[in-house]
Amino acid sequence: AFDQLEHHRAVKMEKAISIIQWQIRGFLAQLKYKRTLVAILRLQCCIREWIAIKRLQREKKCESGMKMVDVVNEVILDTITVVYYEEKNKEWTSEGQSLQISTNAVQSHLDYVLDTSGLEEKGAEVTIEEHNHFLENTENKINLSKEAGNCAQGNTTVVYLDHNF
Repeated sequence: AFDQLEHHRAVKMEKAISIIQWQIRGFLAQLKYKRTLVAILRLQCCIREWIAIKRLQREKKCESGMKMVDVVNEVILDTITVVYYEEKNKEWTSEGQSLQISTNAVQSHLDYVLDTSGLEEKGAEVTIEEHNHFLENTENKINLSKEAGNCAQGNTTVVYLDHNF
């Protein structure tokens, strides 16, 4: 029974990844800023790792006594905010753009279309911080504390992009 549940969970994870990747590929053609394009492209590479981390967290819950079925049925639902350096205004901005990530669907407030070509050549650097670890303003990071109040309920993952790419 444990193996069946584990297989079921793995299938759901892979399905979630494929849905997310499919949705992201639909984002890019209308991007106004090249740096935004790189940001979202890089975000795709983070999602698989992000889901893997969530999975490990759920496995730890199992070890702590949670029933496996509770973990399997637990829906992944986080907000990923894409933060990028806007060339035009020379400033960091999120403009309220976010991706709602779940195992069942991906909802987006972005009206962009995505193309994954040339990602590695861009060399964007990304740091993922949990919602309760907002960074102070530094040379290439932004403090999103003000925006945090506007985030959807639940966990929020903020993606910080190094603008020196």
